[in-house]
Amino acid sequence: MRRRLSRVATRLKQFLDTGNLFRFLVALILAFALWAWVTSEQDPEISRLLPAVPVTAVNVQPGLSVVGTLGTVEISLQGPRSRINALEEGDVRATVNLGDIQEPGLYQVEVKVQTPPGVRVRRVVPDTVTVQLEPESAARPSPPRPVG
Repeated sequence: MRRRLSRVATRLKQFLDTGNLFRFLVALILAFALWAWVTSEQDPEISRLLPAVPVTAVNVQPGLSVVGTLGTVEISLQGPRSRINALEEGDVRATVNLGDIQEPGLYQVEVKVQTPPGVRVRRVVPDTVTVQLEPESAARPSPPRPVG
């Protein structure tokens, strides 16, 4: 056992003394670089622009309603080509969270974007929208009553 341990120590010392460690590290770095290049070539990163994604309101408090539409935003996405090309309508959603707003009024609210896994949002234009909230009864006209 002792003899075997001594032999291993001697071989390790020879490995370190002859420059093999340097060659090993260079080979390891080159192998990693080659792996990274091949991986990126098989499914490279690409960008895609979605020019008119409608903004929807979520978590509107009871008794309040949104007046009019919230418009659209332009969203720039980035991700692997396979994920970006597989996007379908409805996979990317632009929303404004109105859960913290308790009173009627005019508010500037940040647009949040939900995307599938692996797809990143690069830019949202505009990044905020103006939201007008009114009491629910004021926002909807009452139905006409029959005369007679």
